[in-house]
Amino acid sequence: MLSVRENPPVTRRAAVEAMLLKYGSPATLNGTQVRAVIRPLEIQSGADRGLTGRDSGLSYRFTGPAGCGLSEGDALEADGASYSVRRAGTAMLGTEALYDWAVLRELPGAADSEIVLLAADGTVLARAKGYETRTLRDGCEVRSWGEGTPAQIAEGETRYELSLFGVTAEAGEICSGLGEFSVEIRGKTRKTAYSGCRVQNETKTGGKSLEPRRSLLVLAAGKTEEESA
Repeated sequence: MLSVRENPPVTRRAAVEAMLLKYGSPATLNGTQVRAVIRPLEIQSGADRGLTGRDSGLSYRFTGPAGCGLSEGDALEADGASYSVRRAGTAMLGTEALYDWAVLRELPGAADSEIVLLAADGTVLARAKGYETRTLRDGCEVRSWGEGTPAQIAEGETRYELSLFGVTAEAGEICSGLGEFSVEIRGKTRKTAYSGCRVQNETKTGGKSLEPRRSLLVLAAGKTEEESA
């Protein structure tokens, strides 16, 4: 009598990985290629649905195989776009890791730009792989003499906030101890320079088997733009 060899049961994790291989697209995470699904998170991100691409303010959800080693500030490329990891985790079922997830934001022009942090004498202090910017404007109330209700809000000083991702310091300097510096984003047709910069916050990720990665939140006093030569 012939014995029938039974196939071992397929684990839930293996089933998820098979689905990602079938339906996912190639994505490069810190130099390693995986198959993943990236979809916009319209409701969660509070995006403007009338805009598209990096101007929409959309966040994206990444679903990839367990063990990707995702961390905040990591860089990810897929379908010609570059993203930064904002939050990440692993979906678990009991003690079994099913898949890795992350919330992504698209990086403006990261693939086509050189991002450098410069000392006052022009020395390159560090480089970054991606960035996001915000314009911050102060305001103050304008009241007529003797009136209790403000007549208008006057525009105050303008500052700029830069989130820099994948920062690599030159010659081992500690980024949070840079003092005052400038940041230049050198694109193919335009260069944007932020002056009077100081580090407000620094985030480091990594581990025993992971390359250390650094993100900086920078405040800048001034901004200039010029056409690249």
